[in-house]
Amino acid sequence: MKFSEVQFQPWHTVMANFYICQTCSVVDSDRDRQKVGSPCKQCGTPSPSARFHFGLNSLVLVNALQDFYFLRGAKPPADRDGLVANVYSNETDTRIVMPVLFCALWDTLTTQLCQNVMRAKLIPEEEEKRLLQKFKFARDRRTRLLPELTSEQWDDALAALPNSAIHIEHFNFFRQLNTKRNAFIHEGSPWQFKDDELEQIPEEVWPSFNLFAQLHNRYVVS
Repeated sequence: MKFSEVQFQPWHTVMANFYICQTCSVVDSDRDRQKVGSPCKQCGTPSPSARFHFGLNSLVLVNALQDFYFLRGAKPPADRDGLVANVYSNETDTRIVMPVLFCALWDTLTTQLCQNVMRAKLIPEEEEKRLLQKFKFARDRRTRLLPELTSEQWDDALAALPNSAIHIEHFNFFRQLNTKRNAFIHEGSPWQFKDDELEQIPEEVWPSFNLFAQLHNRYVVS
């Protein structure tokens, strides 16, 4: 399924199909978890009820991405006098907003992963807050905090996952886009974003969730 072809169904309804076992903490897309009493395929414990893994913040960002993606093809507002044609267009809006939202999604997923690892290690809440304050930026949480918590570097973790080449390719797409996002934020340079990148963003949403589900299973599952 191509996300770019899903217009009348909220994208978050696909992303919400990652469930977490309330006993062993494994994350998968097993819809049977919605049935009370259904055994977990990892630990065999009957499911008390389904629990979505990914938080509301990430799902809201996915829906916002959907809105701006389809705005790209929407008819611009009437501008009879041509007063704003040079400063406003759907193209301008989406060229800026879509990469910012996608990178914000990655930041959110990174933070959730760090929090889940810390809670699995029974790190006290005050210490968790201190570490998140110390490593404020998502890049630091990915390259410094996670290795501190897991004794494994980010690149090594990706290489060790099943289908590692796919995950590494996806991460490289994010990293390239994030570099341009930072250039926009710090230098006001929006035109580095290419149309083919903007069109690819919808197809990178599910791989983002899948990657972080796999990393969760690597570090959190008991």
